[in-house]
Amino acid sequence: MKPSLYLETSLISYNMMVATHQQITREWWETRRLAFELFVSPLVINEVSQGNATEATKRLAMLKNIPTLEPNNEVAELALAFLQEHGIPHQA
Repeated sequence: MKPSLYLETSLISYNMMVATHQQITREWWETRRLAFELFVSPLVINEVSQGNATEATKRLAMLKNIPTLEPNNEVAELALAFLQEHGIPHQA
């Protein structure tokens, strides 16, 4: 069984400003994503839907076969724990 991996928006972001980050992201997507069982949330779907319509369509196509986890209390508690412990930046 593959390990699970939740994808947040920066992995497929429409606003990556650093070319190196873009290249690393592309390489990960091409070489490592198949090693994991991937998941996204409705928030990720909403975020990648924004911006340039052509690019948004491409981003949505990348997520087409990735299951969407619906929010619940456990997810909310985990998100709060990440924020409280500074596990992710507030700007993320």
